[in-house]
Amino acid sequence: MKRILGDQMTNRNWLAISAVMLAAVLVNAPAIAADKEHPDWPCVQKKVETLGVSQIWDGPSIEGVTGWLDDDDVRVLIANLMSRKIPEENAQALIKKFADAQPDASREARLTLVFAGLFDGVENERKTLLAGIEKFNRRQKERAVVLEAKGKAIAELEAKASSDEAAAQELAKAQEDFDWETRIFQERNNNIPIACELPGLIDQRLYALAHYIRSLMKR
Repeated sequence: MKRILGDQMTNRNWLAISAVMLAAVLVNAPAIAADKEHPDWPCVQKKVETLGVSQIWDGPSIEGVTGWLDDDDVRVLIANLMSRKIPEENAQALIKKFADAQPDASREARLTLVFAGLFDGVENERKTLLAGIEKFNRRQKERAVVLEAKGKAIAELEAKASSDEAAAQELAKAQEDFDWETRIFQERNNNIPIACELPGLIDQRLYALAHYIRSLMKR
């Protein structure tokens, strides 16, 4: 029985050590961040804070163009184009339907308006997303500090538990809490790479839809 208990304690001790090491890596993340200009940015992909219109669009200038805010049809179209629930080919179909419904005299201006609103909406969406990823990572760093401290406390309790019944009981509760918090911490950490893919996916969709809008214009 003592041997089984000892094996359990050893396994748990290794869990504590590994979690402490994981926490230490996160705490020191600014020193090893992939993007040194943005130490809270956890992604392998470089943080691109803003998109340049000229990188996406070679059509009429959209500087100062805000008319989509007062145009219900365009505003609804833009909302659909931005929704990732709508496949790209379906979004293109919506653009084509909109373009076909426009008089020749205003077709170019209306499509430019669509792109202007789409670009503005995506830029705002990206800023919110980037800020959210960094905020999430900062919270993970804070959790890492707490985990690191709890892991060290468990190691100290383990040293006392063999000869101190009160310490053994305290250790069991501390270990249970630590195991649960470590699991949550690791699950949340596993979500970071998934979140890091989102800005690129948003950018790709914008590029594709901008190119399609442009293909429906004569000049």
